[in-house]
Amino acid sequence: MSNFGSRLAEERKRLGMNQTDFGALAGVLKQAQLTYEKGTRKPDSAYLEAVFAHGVDVTYLVSGKRALSQADMERELDLLSTAWQALDEALLSAGKTMPADKKRLAAEALYQAVRSGDGEAAPLAKLLIKAA
Repeated sequence: MSNFGSRLAEERKRLGMNQTDFGALAGVLKQAQLTYEKGTRKPDSAYLEAVFAHGVDVTYLVSGKRALSQADMERELDLLSTAWQALDEALLSAGKTMPADKKRLAAEALYQAVRSGDGEAAPLAKLLIKAA
């Protein structure tokens, strides 16, 4: 099971640093860094701010989930935009409308299907509209 200390050590190693040098990024000595990685002490927010400034994924340290990179965020937004556009075009070509709440759910389902590799947005949107 991953905990804060093991994730901190993982991030330090990802950056190719030893405990002394990594701790120095945030103004702490090796011993303090060691206690953070062992989980016997927790760093303060100033430490987290300092290591964040040096490329540490603080979201991962705290939650165990990686933060999305800018490229990943742009890819997700592009997929979502494509899903909405395909849904709008399918509704228009079928001469149908959909209440906003149902349209949001349909766009979300379409986005998830395309995201998981289950097909292209436009053909799936047409099938979705036919089924509606």
